[in-house]
Order: sequence, then C-alpha cells, then structure tokens
Amino acid sequence: MDHTPGKWRQLVAGVL
Repeated sequence: MDHTPGKWRQLVAGVL
C-alpha cells in the first residue's frame, strides 16, 4: 500500500 500524499490527494479529489 502506498501512503503517498499525492495519491491520497487524487483519491480525495475523485471522492469529492
């Protein structure tokens, strides 16, 4: 699992 801020940010952008 990659706990990178960039990935998280993209995930959040997709969810929001």
